Order: sequence, then structure tokens, then C-alpha cells
Amino acid sequence: MHALSLLPLASVALAAPFGSGPSHSFGGGPDAHDHWFGHGSFRHGGHHGAPGHYYGGMTRAAYFLDNNPNGSAIIALTVGEDGQLSNPVRTSTNGYGAISVNPDGTPRAVDTLSSQGSVTVSGDMLFTVNSGSNEVVMFHIDPRDPSHLTMVGSPASTMGEVPVSVDYSHELRTACVLNGGAVAGVSCFYVDPFHGLSAQGSMRSLGYDFNQTTPPTAPAGTASQIIFDPASKAVFAILKGYAGPPAIPGSIVAYRAENGMIGKEPVRTQVSDIINDFGSVFLSETRLFMTEVSFGAAILDIDYDTLKLSEEEHIIVENQTAICWSAYDEALNTAYAPDAGAPVVYTVNPSNGAQNTPIAVPDETQGLFDSAIGSKHYMYSLAAANAINVLDLEAEKNVQLFNLSSVGDRMPFTGLALWP
Repeated sequence: MHALSLLPLASVALAAPFGSGPSHSFGGGPDAHDHWFGHGSFRHGGHHGAPGHYYGGMTRAAYFLDNNPNGSAIIALTVGEDGQLSNPVRTSTNGYGAISVNPDGTPRAVDTLSSQGSVTVSGDMLFTVNSGSNEVVMFHIDPRDPSHLTMVGSPASTMGEVPVSVDYSHELRTACVLNGGAVAGVSCFYVDPFHGLSAQGSMRSLGYDFNQTTPPTAPAGTASQIIFDPASKAVFAILKGYAGPPAIPGSIVAYRAENGMIGKEPVRTQVSDIINDFGSVFLSETRLFMTEVSFGAAILDIDYDTLKLSEEEHIIVENQTAICWSAYDEALNTAYAPDAGAPVVYTVNPSNGAQNTPIAVPDETQGLFDSAIGSKHYMYSLAAANAINVLDLEAEKNVQLFNLSSVGDRMPFTGLALWP
């Protein structure tokens, strides 16, 4: 049912842990990673200055999670003025990752959490999960050098098993986590910028028998994402269904924000023709763009009186292989659906769901996974191959394919977030 297990990756071995210190740099400068295709034919050129600055200005950063059972870490990369990546730095999360398994019990070669949002950045805070330790972690980002992360407080128990996605509401000063293992549910935490995370009550039930395993058996029936709406009226947990027969639609479970807290009562929506709901991004306060592995994408409307969702647009993408993750650029008025099984990004007009011309990326990517869009309209995506792809959305051309082989093997890499 899912094309990801068929991707021809060169290696599926776990990345070895790095040292005992909190942060480690790899290589000796911006071009230390060019021995594959990191700065090949897709590079525009340009010069990176000292870490933390370019051309006298503040630098940006990209982050992903090494979801490693031997010891997890956030990998930070400098984003230059030209949008290109350099200088990976590893910071331990003081916990362990978990690798999902295929139905036959073998470890997943890629997409080890089957989720969107395992790394989230808001302001100068970064949140991630220790999926094997059942914890959520908070870091402070140093704005003078955003590759430098400092853990705030200690990792906090998520009260469930295998947390896969985390989101943060600035308005509520609250982070919520979706647990996707045998003990599944939503856990929320007050966020103190100086002391870290404290639990906001017990874990919230999904309101139905999720029936998963620890580690999760993927890809069907897994937890996909947790996401706050733009006004922080509610938080939504997105969970996949089963193709069957009989087909069981996926679920969107909402929890209302009341008096500055996340409520305990789950409100579940199932849309009959959405089975494998995966990645979502808000287009507006009431409209949600959602990718669906089997047919493409959908636009959903939210009724905040009932917390129920309805399908506005059913977007069938012909010839797609495995559309999983999603992204949105408001300034370009375009929603993006990268294909994890093919080197292409599908584009959608969010106003009416009409499909625009797809954007091709290098064949070497083998497909695109977790993605995030920066203020300069560059989209950063973990590739199926061991690399991060950088795509200029405005020019619709590739900028860079940054080799990650110096950081570790591809298998446990997941999540993608940007600062600022």
C-alpha cells in the first residue's frame, strides 16, 4: 500500500552515537561535505562567513532529528544568505529514538516515525521527541549562533509510548505531543522559557481504540501529527486509518482550548474517503490542507462550534507515488505536497484546490520527506537519499542537495524545522 518500503536506499543501518559532549561539529567548513553531491551542479555558489553570521547579518538555521535508538540528537545546519546549508552540529536530546517496524516485523528503512512535526521551532524555542524514551524535550536557540542549542529543564515524560509529533501554541504557552505507540494519546505541557516543561494534567484519550504496538507497526494505522490552529482555539491529532478491506477512514481528534488549557474531551472526525491522512498545514484559521498517501491531498473546513471537520476539496494527484508531507507558502499562495517516492513536488492553489504545474527536483533525491519553507521561499526537505534538498520555490529550481553522509546513515533522520 505504501511506496516508502520500496525505496532503493543504499544503507539502512543505524547511525552510531557521537561522543558524550552536548554538541559536535562535522567537517572543516562549508565545503567539507562536497564529496558526494552536496554542492554539485545544483549549487549557485556564494560565500559563507563565520558561524552565526553572514555578510554582517544574522544567520538562519535548519534542524532535523536523528531518531536513533543508540542516542538521539538534533542536527543543526547553518543556512546561508543564498539559502544553502553548511556546518552540521549535533546536540544530544539526552534520550533515545524508536524505529517503527513493517508489518513483517522488520525495521523501517526510512520514515521511522511515520509522522510530520517531530521537530518544531517557535521563537527561540525548539521542541522535539525522544520516541524511545517516551519524552518531549525543549531547547533554547541562541540567536547569535542558532546552531547552538541549550536544553531547558529536563526531558519530560509524555505519559504514553512512542511520541511522534509535537506542536507549540505561543498564545497558550503550551506544547502538546501525540503518542503513537501501544499507549496512545495526547499530552500537553506548560512551557516556561527558563525552567522548561511541566505537565498540564494527565494524558488525553483519543476516544477510540487506536490499537497500535510499541514500536508502531507502519505505515497504516499510525499516528501522523499534532497541530494547533492559528488562533489556538483547539489542538488536532491526526491519525491514519486502514485500507482494508474493509476500509477504515483515518481520524482527526480535536481538543478544545478552554480558559488557557487544553480540554480533556476528544471530538473525533472521520471523513469517509480519507484513509491515510498524513501531513497537514493550516491555510487559514478554518481551512486545513492535508496530504493523503493513496490519492494526493484534501482541503478540510473546521467548524469550531462542534470541532468537526468536513471535506471541501478532494484533490486526486495523477501518477503520485507517496505524497505524505505538506507545506504552505502564504506569500506565494501555494500549498506543496512533496512525493516521497518520486523526485517531484506537487503544487496546489489553496483557494480552490486546483493543481498547478509540479516542480521537478534532482533524480538523486529519490523523493522528498519532511519539509519546511523559510521566509525567502526556499523549501528544505529531507530526501529519501541521505541528503537535504533545497528548492527555490519562487524560481522553481533546485539550489542544493546537501550530503548528510558525514552526519550518519539515513535511516533514523526525521523532522525538519527552520529558525527564525
